[in-house]
Amino acid sequence: AAAPRWRLPGDFERKRAVLLPTTDLLSSHPGLFAELVGQLDRYVHVMLATETQSVCRVVDRVLDAEGVPKDVVPTCLDARHQTMWMRDYGPLVTLDRRRPGRPLFVDAYYGDSPSLDDDVPMRLAKALHRRHYTVALLLEGGNLLSNGVGLLVTTRQLVERNVAEGLSEQRVLARLRRTFGAGRVAVLEPLSGEPTGHVDMFAAFAAPDVVLVGSFTPEQDPDNSALLDRNAAQLRRQRLPDGRPLRVVRIPMGNNIDGVWRSYTNVLFANGLLLVPTYRKAKPAVQRRALATWRATLPRWRVSGVDVSRLAPMGGTLHCISSSLPRTP
Repeated sequence: AAAPRWRLPGDFERKRAVLLPTTDLLSSHPGLFAELVGQLDRYVHVMLATETQSVCRVVDRVLDAEGVPKDVVPTCLDARHQTMWMRDYGPLVTLDRRRPGRPLFVDAYYGDSPSLDDDVPMRLAKALHRRHYTVALLLEGGNLLSNGVGLLVTTRQLVERNVAEGLSEQRVLARLRRTFGAGRVAVLEPLSGEPTGHVDMFAAFAAPDVVLVGSFTPEQDPDNSALLDRNAAQLRRQRLPDGRPLRVVRIPMGNNIDGVWRSYTNVLFANGLLLVPTYRKAKPAVQRRALATWRATLPRWRVSGVDVSRLAPMGGTLHCISSSLPRTP
């Protein structure tokens, strides 16, 4: 069969830019915002979704106050938004195999969320003079991972939300495959008790043939320990286009006894830099093991921990607050 026209790149692939929100992140987490911009700037162009040009002046003041060098100047784009969960409502950018230099901004429905957030892909496509395509699916970007060569990974949350809207499961999966040029979709179990139901809370691709999957000890969380083992087993059964199996690397999950979900897969890739969330209340040995797992998996990358202790109780961390534009020829 002919290769599909479209392709959703993996998070680990080369990027033209990383997109960050300003609403909430800039005002409530200025130190984290400045750290992200300062670290990312050395590896990738940083673009900011903003309300107005006056927000850009606030950005300049915050970066200056936090000691970020003055030559770090992110680009401000007119993309009004109401929340900081850019991964979920931002564009899913697919590449056209026939015309590689013309990416397509895919815009899914963002449910009952504020309309300003739902309009961000369209606003960004307009600001960047890119094509825009709306797909009739309820889809949050944090619940869709791609290995870049035809495998998508999501959880049952995505399927069930769309079935509740009147689509059959078969149609949901067919629409995902067609829109993102995938040969197959692996539907995993979402973490039990974790409010988002998103796959990026426990999994991340590091390469087309390597996926990291979280791991709880039975003493930490018996239900989710068994659940993540089942998810890992399902991914081991997946095959790459050349017939090889997917390699599954297990990475520890932080404790969640206080209701905060501490994931080490909710990461931000940026052209050789990997930002990994860290937590003040995590067990130091677990955190060291998680960072060591990433360094062993990506030995040529700079792996840097970023303290997200104030952000995590809100339901997400680094992957959740960022989106990206793939590099095109």
